[in-house]
Amino acid sequence: MLESEAEASPPPGTGFNEGGGYITITPGALVLTGEHDFTEVNPSYGWGVGGGYMFAPGRLFKGTIGVGFEHNVLMLDGYRFKDFGAHAVRLMPELRLGLGGNTVWVYGLVGAGFAATAWSWDADIGFLDRPRGRDSASGLAVQAGVGMQGFVYKNFFLGAEVDFDAGFFYEKGGGNWGNNNDDTFSLYQVGIEFTAGWRF
Repeated sequence: MLESEAEASPPPGTGFNEGGGYITITPGALVLTGEHDFTEVNPSYGWGVGGGYMFAPGRLFKGTIGVGFEHNVLMLDGYRFKDFGAHAVRLMPELRLGLGGNTVWVYGLVGAGFAATAWSWDADIGFLDRPRGRDSASGLAVQAGVGMQGFVYKNFFLGAEVDFDAGFFYEKGGGNWGNNNDDTFSLYQVGIEFTAGWRF
């Protein structure tokens, strides 16, 4: 019995109960995007990196505080990416709080920080003022979600998250999106993410 429990747990110093620093990479995410004053966006791809510190003051309660960077490719409906494509990036402090044991924990997360979009086109787009070009906008991003992480080998862990992200942008040129001459627009995204990480 004792032997099987030892085999099921990570080696001493590598479990979630120990706390400590961590780094993560999100090599792939399915991103579903809604919009306001923005052309329709198809399901698209995202990736990200992050890092921070995990604290575990009790046997069950755990949390992390860190920073995450995310990049989404926006596939605009009705256009090939090379004709009209966009990118969205976010850089946000993040807080995760949850419950779990030494090998697995589940959590909720919140974050807020900087966001930016950039788009380029090489086609005659009806609501853009020239047949080719590029533009960008910056703004604020907020995030909330849930996730789970589990150790699979020594300090290496895998996880999955479902995040809701809202981005609010100001475009200096104004009037590029839609027909209402508005210089602001919003993106609402749900990301289903796979994460790998290392605790040290």
